[in-house]
Amino acid sequence: MTELEKLADILHAKACQLTIDTQKIIALTPISDSKKHTLQQLIKKSDLSDSTYQSFSYHLGHFLLVRTDINIAVLFWFDYSDSFTQFNELLLVSTLTNLKSIAQIIYTLKTSRSAPDETLHLQHISKVDQNGMIIKFDSAAYYKVEKDIIQAIIYSHQNDLINALERISQINLFNVQNDSCTTSRLEKNYLISYIAILNRAVIQWGYPVSLAFKMHHELMKELESIKKIPTFSQVLQGITWYYFQTI
Repeated sequence: MTELEKLADILHAKACQLTIDTQKIIALTPISDSKKHTLQQLIKKSDLSDSTYQSFSYHLGHFLLVRTDINIAVLFWFDYSDSFTQFNELLLVSTLTNLKSIAQIIYTLKTSRSAPDETLHLQHISKVDQNGMIIKFDSAAYYKVEKDIIQAIIYSHQNDLINALERISQINLFNVQNDSCTTSRLEKNYLISYIAILNRAVIQWGYPVSLAFKMHHELMKELESIKKIPTFSQVLQGITWYYFQTI
């Protein structure tokens, strides 16, 4: 097992090599034909740039693209629908909030060169709105989406959860400009309250109180230790899918 494969295993990710111009995928870790087809469809919908580090989120996970040559990239695919019950909640938050550092490690392991200090470019692959339109915050609409997320988790309705997460990704939750510190604090506050709501919902459903509060405490501690959340939507989706798979 190579160091790159070991890293993928530690992070519960599928690793692939992508030839960018032909979009040919070569699996570096085990991946089924159906999963490979899904990843190819996601890549086709993605707007690949010349950036060294890119992260793409979608309704059921995200993948990290690290360009190691002009026409070659390494992909780490985090598929929340695949054995997610084994994905530790602390590893989940830590991974999603340190994607640039992980991308740099991938670059160095693949090339044996020092990783460039470049910006991580983020993109959301939307099923609902291909134009990427952001909907102005509507409290009634938001409440409906939040309720649908909780119901989808409680009743294990995966398609309903996918639809709800697509809708919430299009809502402008924060109306803050040019103040990254304020935005980061708002994002943390939102995630803290969001986790509290999910926690109470699963307890009312019958999930053991001690386990629920342990999960809540560990997630809070991890969130507060992070200076800035660079991938808010991915963290939100990751936490949601973690609760879904746990239930």
